[in-house]
Amino acid sequence: SPELYSQVDGWYKNGTEIAFACGGAMYQSVIAAADSNNGKIIGIVEQRKLNDCYLTSVIRYFDKAAEWALGKCFSGEWTSIGGKYTVLGVEGDYVGLLTDGFSSASQAYYRTIYNKVKSGAIQIKSSDYDYNLAWVQNLNKTGVININLIKD
Repeated sequence: SPELYSQVDGWYKNGTEIAFACGGAMYQSVIAAADSNNGKIIGIVEQRKLNDCYLTSVIRYFDKAAEWALGKCFSGEWTSIGGKYTVLGVEGDYVGLLTDGFSSASQAYYRTIYNKVKSGAIQIKSSDYDYNLAWVQNLNKTGVININLIKD
């Protein structure tokens, strides 16, 4: 949409180097903004090699998430997660980045950062998610990434 293009174009113009884009029409708007600003994107596997600004893709390990949820169900703990908002992330190896196009040094650097997030040495804190994002993030000197998702 023109609105999404405008928003992401503003991010790139204000210093964002990489944006995450997933989902049909969303992808097209983010690609157009990235192309206009020499930006990069992280997409999903299905978007690989569709554009030169594509850097890598997010991998979601649905099999591990399903195994976790089924484990809760069969252990009698379903009420602790059923009908509730749940985030499964790096801590349990539920997500990652596809690194097959990375150099060996970049893969090692990615793995170092991933393991720091996994161990809690780098913390990612986010406010409540909202589809109308206005601005995102800041890495502070303590190694905490503060992500502020602001409603339009």
